[in-house]
Amino acid sequence: MDKKINWGMLISHHPPCQYNRTISLGKYRFCARCTGVISGVVISFSFYSLLEINLLLLLSFLLPLPAVFNFTLYEIDCINSNNFYRIITGLLLGITIGWAILNLLTDKIEYSILILIWIIILEIVVTVVLYKAKVLEEFFSQYENGLFKE
Repeated sequence: MDKKINWGMLISHHPPCQYNRTISLGKYRFCARCTGVISGVVISFSFYSLLEINLLLLLSFLLPLPAVFNFTLYEIDCINSNNFYRIITGLLLGITIGWAILNLLTDKIEYSILILIWIIILEIVVTVVLYKAKVLEEFFSQYENGLFKE
């Protein structure tokens, strides 16, 4: 059998078994949380200059937490989630990512580094939790299986 790449995963990055995590526009699917992240990055540009740096840093450490909790708790079957929650939590995460970008562009590199280190720490914690809960292997397997079409 000749396997073909499922190019739709480039946009949604979700295999067919996870289409409930996507937004469908015509024949295209977009990841719900990533849609929120991109929106959050754009929104962050509009009020970045209105915040003092201490408040901005505090919010940058708090705003990603709902996305981390929503994703992790859903993956280990502790909560139900839906695209509304994914978009909102993605929006909050996106605001933080936008601020990291803006700090980088305005020569506040040390703040960007702090924010990015925090996001990396959160990603490592999520990975460890999923591994300990014995769901990480299945998580990757779904993606590997969804990448190719027969």
